[in-house]
Parts: sequence; C-alpha cells; structure tokens
Amino acid sequence: MRNVSFMGASTGVRLLFGLLSFGVMARELGAEEFGRVMTALAAAVLAGLVLNFGFATYALREIGAASREKERQIMAGVLSAKLLLSVVVLCSGLIVFPLLPHSWRGLLAVMLLAQVLDAVTDLLNVGFRATGRFAQETRVATVSAVLQFGFIAGSVALAPQAMVAASAYCFARFVVLLITWREQSDYFSGLRPAPWGEGLVRLRAVRLFAADHGLQSLFGQIDSIVLAHYFGPAAVSIYQAGMRLFLGGAQSASVLANVVIPRLSELLSHNQSTRSEADRSQAAFIGVGIAGGFLLALLPSPIITFLLGREFESLHSILPWFGLLFIVRLTGYAWGVLLTVHGLQSVRVVLTTFHWGVVATVAALTLPGEGLHGWLLSLVVGNATLALGYGIALKARTCERPALWPTFASLASCAALASLVWDRSG
Repeated sequence: MRNVSFMGASTGVRLLFGLLSFGVMARELGAEEFGRVMTALAAAVLAGLVLNFGFATYALREIGAASREKERQIMAGVLSAKLLLSVVVLCSGLIVFPLLPHSWRGLLAVMLLAQVLDAVTDLLNVGFRATGRFAQETRVATVSAVLQFGFIAGSVALAPQAMVAASAYCFARFVVLLITWREQSDYFSGLRPAPWGEGLVRLRAVRLFAADHGLQSLFGQIDSIVLAHYFGPAAVSIYQAGMRLFLGGAQSASVLANVVIPRLSELLSHNQSTRSEADRSQAAFIGVGIAGGFLLALLPSPIITFLLGREFESLHSILPWFGLLFIVRLTGYAWGVLLTVHGLQSVRVVLTTFHWGVVATVAALTLPGEGLHGWLLSLVVGNATLALGYGIALKARTCERPALWPTFASLASCAALASLVWDRSG
C-alpha cells in the first residue's frame, strides 16, 4: 500500500501539472492553434510508437523477477536497445520531413524530438518502480512536473503560438531527462548503455511486448488523425481536450501496473500463489475505473469551467461517453495486466489487433452520421470486446478467473452510465 501511495503521488503530480499545462495551452492558443499542436503531438506519438517498443512493461517484469546483481545488466541492455531505436526514428524523420507541407514541418520535427526525449525518460523511470524506489520517483516527478508547467505556461503567455508551445514542451522534456538520468546513474553505479550487440538481443526478446504496446498506444492518438480527416482541426481540439482528461485519469492504471507487475512477477518466480494479490489488483483497477468514470460523466460543467474555459463548452455532451469508456478500459486493464505477468503477450497482441478491427468497423458505420459521438461509441464497443477477450483468455490460459464482485460492479456501472450517455446524446 505504501508503494501504491508513492506511485500514486508521483503520477498525480504529473497528471495535475500535465492537465494544467494543456489547460493553459488551450486557453492561450485558442481552439484552432491548440488543435494544430494536438494534431502534431498525435502524429509524433504515432511516428514514435517504435520508441517505446514495450520496454517499460518488459523491464518491470524482468527486473522484478531478477536478483539484485542482474538489475543493472538488464537496465543497461534495454537502454542500449532504446537508443538504437531513437537513432532510427530521428534519421527517418530527416528523410520524411522535407516531403511534408511547409507549415507542418517545424511543428512535427519539434514534437518528434520531444517524443524521443520522453521515451528515454520513461524507460529510466521504470528503474525507480522495478527496484521499489517509489519515494525517490515522487520527488523527481514533483520537481520535473513543476518545471515543465513553468516552461509551457510562461512561453504561451508571452507568445501564444503553436510553435512556441511545442518548443517549450520539447525543452521541458529535455530538462526532465537530465534530472532523471542523474538520479538513475547514482543508483545503477554509473549507468551506461550496454554494447550495441546486447541492445539487439534485448530488441529480439521484447518484440511481443513491442507489438502489444504499439497497438495499445494507438488509443488516444489515431483518434486525431481520423477526426482531422473527417471534421478538421477544430473538432480535434474539442475531442482531444476531453481525451487529455481521460488519459490523465488513465494514468492511474499505470500507477497500479507499476506496482502489481513486479510484485506478481516476483511471486511467480518463487512459485508462490498469486490468487489473493491478483484479486486485490483487479478490485483496485475496476474501483478506480468506476470512480473516474462517474466523475467524468456527472461533473462535466465544473471540469470544463475550471480547466478549459467556455470555448470548450461543447465537451459537455461527450464527457459522459468518456466516463463510460473509462470504466470499460480500466476493466480491461485489470485482466490484461495478469496476462502480462503470466507471459501471455502473444494473446494480448491477437486480442488487441482484433479489437481495433471492431473499432474500425463500428466507426465506419457511425462516424458519418454521429460525428464525435460515433467515434466514442466505436471505442466503447471495441474496448468492451477487448475486456471480454482478456477475461476469457485469463480463465482459459492461466486457470485464474476475473474477480467476481469487481466484475459485477463494473457491469452495473456501465449499465448506469450507458443510460446517461444516451440521454445526454439525445
């Protein structure tokens, strides 16, 4: 519980200042310029999906089950693999950017560099979690989040332009990387990347984690590309304002996963029962999902007024959709994490691929007539399908079952929010 509290505190700090940063950007830039920034960020995240490659989950599982003397070796090998991919992504960008419209080149280049910096920082943060140094991460996260907010808020207040906002975001990610690197170098005795050969070995070992992470990362990013194509940057701005709130709350899933995965992996490595720990973890995921879902659905007006301003009032009708989606997605997380702990990444890859097929099918039928509501409906249906698949696979492949009462609570909450969603949409 102590580790969950520290992990929650560090994620909460990042979430709070992240929401404040995007809120300030939305207010200062306006819907059109903010839409450009969010579209560029989404495109950069999609282009940089290969950077994360599932390293975080892989490192959590491997370090959690490893002896103390092997921790540095694992971390150095994964860091080497991460840097190899960073070089590939940046070189690819140099080739592609001249082919893009001139008005987007600089914005996309800056956002892609920010993604490279953020990807390395994200891996370094795993070192805190996998080795149980949650208090230290909370301290680093607090300093980093405050600095990032200061850079972004100060920059857009002085010059409310998309390029200025993107540059401030990128510079903030660079400063955060420097702070995190220093902390990890102290713990891992002068941490350095392993030889490139070791990096290649780690790349091969992590490929299934990479496929799963890439498919999961489409969520919240592919949305902007699809909606920009159908409805333009203004619609992206409205939708992504809601998605930032959703993803901010969904960081709670990372909080729990960062504690649960190393703990359950350690129990499995010692041939100990995971039943009680697994039940508690499922209850925690689903409980957070229900709380966050009802918060988004029942309090849209205070959330919009406090964080975004009047220009985003049209979010009022779609935040209940985000609330319903929040419960469904956190329920899927509850069962997906257990598949990861048991080494069933291949099963997750198959199910996640299928779920995107469901999303695409429903979206093709609903987007033209229902707009943003149609896209959110496709995500709800797709993620409900994914959660169901995870639950069935968990029972079939591990002989564990989804925890009974949390599952009933999730179903009841989804039914309650579904009625509210249809009422607000109408």
